[in-house]
Amino acid sequence: MSMTTLVILRFAGIFAAYTGLTVLLPAIMFRRILSGRGLSEQFLMCYTFGNFYIINIVFAVQLLHISGFWALVLFTAVPGILIWSRVNRVSLRELCIKTGIICKKILQGSMGMRGALYRVCNRIKAVLKRSVRLFYYKVICNTLQWILVGAVIIALFWIYGRNLLLTYGYCASDIPVHLNWINEMIRGNLFPMVYIRLDFTV
Repeated sequence: MSMTTLVILRFAGIFAAYTGLTVLLPAIMFRRILSGRGLSEQFLMCYTFGNFYIINIVFAVQLLHISGFWALVLFTAVPGILIWSRVNRVSLRELCIKTGIICKKILQGSMGMRGALYRVCNRIKAVLKRSVRLFYYKVICNTLQWILVGAVIIALFWIYGRNLLLTYGYCASDIPVHLNWINEMIRGNLFPMVYIRLDFTV
């Protein structure tokens, strides 16, 4: 695998994870509040809250000296579920009780696997129908808006993405500083001093 291909794959994964945490997760958590607002307003609200949310989670786990992959996943998912249930008025207690009843019926044999799969399939169909309806109203009915968004994204990748591929990220914005912060946080150092060394040779 060439270095360029590896960089493309790595940064595609980073971009997907970052977008999911800073845009998609807040969109799910605050779905009821965001409904009825414009696309740009929704994006700015999600992006602002998502970055604030992730930054404070990272600070919290670092200050508690429990930083790690599973700690970050736990501290991201649990508050997110609690906020989602509170904002969208979903009772987690009732949801857990219903799930527990279904599991109990399966274990006792009063509900077979076919019945459980039927319920799961119906739930998946309902989610898919809702997703298709949401896609139609949010994307198809606002085609011009999404064309403009796509044009802005393509322009940003064209302006800033070439350095990413030609110099493998090390001349693209402040990526070296962020990489240093990530490496130091893995070592448990929350506020590292960043030194830039310049060597001049004749």
